[in-house]
Amino acid sequence: MTTHRKFDPTHDFEKVNQFLRDCYEPQNADGNWIQPIWDYSYYHGNTDLESLSNISVWENQGQMVAVTVFGTDANDVCLCTLNSFQSLKPEMLEYAEQNLARPDAEGNGALNVFVHESNIELSEILRGAGYDRRECDRTFSHCDIPPSTAETILPDGFELKSLEEDNDIRKINKVMWRGFNHPGEPPDDHLPSRRRMQSSPNFRFDLTTVAVAPNGDYASFCGMWYDTDNRFGYVEPVATDPDDRRQGLGKATVMESMRKCRLLGAEVAYVWSDTPFYRSIGFGPLYKHHCWTKSV
Repeated sequence: MTTHRKFDPTHDFEKVNQFLRDCYEPQNADGNWIQPIWDYSYYHGNTDLESLSNISVWENQGQMVAVTVFGTDANDVCLCTLNSFQSLKPEMLEYAEQNLARPDAEGNGALNVFVHESNIELSEILRGAGYDRRECDRTFSHCDIPPSTAETILPDGFELKSLEEDNDIRKINKVMWRGFNHPGEPPDDHLPSRRRMQSSPNFRFDLTTVAVAPNGDYASFCGMWYDTDNRFGYVEPVATDPDDRRQGLGKATVMESMRKCRLLGAEVAYVWSDTPFYRSIGFGPLYKHHCWTKSV
């Protein structure tokens, strides 16, 4: 018999991590979100901590078989299941509508459900439930990590370091703020969210890379998450200070982080993006997550 219950943040966080690791099929063919997406979203500064207890898990004979997970953007969810429990998705959708919808820009409850493009059955369920496809699809891309990489040539005075070697929260806050094109100086009230991200038990200080400028500031940043069971890397986020762009620093930090993943046994890295920047590094699209939206 399958039952569902509310997510317990104290005890269930790592259980969901392991569930998603166990579900994973090469090239993410299972259609669920990969474990690092859940981990990154859980510890992201935008995450509404009060909503964590609204997540639900489904169990069968004590084994987790399905879970509703959410992303860093308000209202974004994915219905993740073992392949043999796909029939739970209508029930999971109903639950998500009642418990995970958050106010949109107009103050109305809204839900964005992301679906692997090959999952026609779930797409039809969403269409029948009044959902519409919107322009918020996201491309899931991959890059085969070469067995060895050429030595990275950096501009004079710049060097690459891991956060294991150099971890300055204020410098991270600055490069992230400016790298995502926010105006002015970075506010100090973002510092707690930077610290929260690093508090994940799965955060890899050794794989996260910064390009350090001659003045000691961080010119570029690459976050790298690692699935230890399935041995793949996940890039999130990457940011380069506008004053230091077009010098190859963003590419250098990503390549360095991937190189270290290769040393751990990874042969592939993923990113939830399909921008020209990632294509220039060698990432190519695998599939799209279609975005289905409904006001509820």
